Amino acid sequence: LQALMLGPFDLSVSMGLGGDYRHATVQNALGRMLTAARARQLPVIAPIFDPEPHEAKRQQEEWRARGVRAFVVGTDKILFSDAVSRYAAMLTSDRVVAR
Repeated sequence: LQALMLGPFDLSVSMGLGGDYRHATVQNALGRMLTAARARQLPVIAPIFDPEPHEAKRQQEEWRARGVRAFVVGTDKILFSDAVSRYAAMLTSDRVVAR
């Protein structure tokens, strides 16, 4: 084993919490995983989920405070979905209602 890759979203789904990766039960389980990894001097990799740079940085700082030093940033699905949502919102924001 070379490293531990955390999957908070998948873990929350497996725990029946429907993707709520901030739920206390999920966070407690992640804490136990981090403790076990530290005891074995095993590097931990954590995901950064948010497409917003400030929120992504906050998530990274949160993980760093918990001892994580390696990250995967975003996924194509999250970034693509965010871009499409913003684009669609921009196109529909000035919608004129026909009379």
